[in-house]
Amino acid sequence: MTPETVAIGVDLGGTETLVGVVDGKGRVIVEKRLQTPTEPAEAVVEIATACRTVAAEAGITIERVGIGAPGPLDLSEGIIELAPNLGWERVPLKAMFAKELGCEVWLDNDANAAALGEAWVGAGRQAKVMLMVTLGTGIGGGLVADGRLFHGAAGGALEIGHQVIEPGGRECTCGRRGCVEAYFSGHALAEQAAAAGLGEEVSLPNVFRAYVEGDESVVQWMDHAIDTLARGVAHAVILFDPDQVTFTGGLAGSWDAFGARLRARIEADVGPSGPHPSFGLSTLDGRAGVIGAARLALEGIE
Repeated sequence: MTPETVAIGVDLGGTETLVGVVDGKGRVIVEKRLQTPTEPAEAVVEIATACRTVAAEAGITIERVGIGAPGPLDLSEGIIELAPNLGWERVPLKAMFAKELGCEVWLDNDANAAALGEAWVGAGRQAKVMLMVTLGTGIGGGLVADGRLFHGAAGGALEIGHQVIEPGGRECTCGRRGCVEAYFSGHALAEQAAAAGLGEEVSLPNVFRAYVEGDESVVQWMDHAIDTLARGVAHAVILFDPDQVTFTGGLAGSWDAFGARLRARIEADVGPSGPHPSFGLSTLDGRAGVIGAARLALEGIE
């Protein structure tokens, strides 16, 4: 590997961060996972340490790093405007990492990075327009059209999780009520499971298992959560007319439990005269974000 054909990608999540050395063909050579610290300065130090670790294992020097981070972001300034699931506000993440690592840093939304990775070497390789939906601690979206990310005018496009679907509904971490993310996301599902009497420590795979088994304490609110997510995705499908919709993230691991209903409800909400994209899961085993973040750095995309 040469410096021109390798970069470090960072997929900074609300719960977990993945750091990897990625080559020019989109292959992850070395990777390291860590829990995301909740304090920004601590997070930068620990993630930078992980960057040095993977670089040493791969036998490279750190020359360029791409970061996918929760947003919304100010891309021109490299600032996280607000990351509700981390409690971060106005964090100059790009400058902090550049200072800590002493190299060039590229920053984009984590869902955008995942979309870019998937469109590059994953399920969206053949798509003209691919919509990525990330299902994790929060809910995100990214769009790649003809190989290029769509950012919108200020970099805030495709915040699928923060569409208000149920006015006056459940409180979201962003401060509003009724957002998609307030119903179907890692934290929202855990809160609803606890409220339904399943216990504070119940795992989400067990919640989905109970849903499949028809547990009455789960079915009604889970159906509603899935339907709320479907409406949010359907809005994006109608607006952007993708030919491929790809789902990724930790919750996508339970796709067999909810995927059929989600797809059916999306198609129903889009309607017979609307777009008819293909639906599928990421083929990158949870690495779409780190691959896409590295791609940002490899191509110098800002």
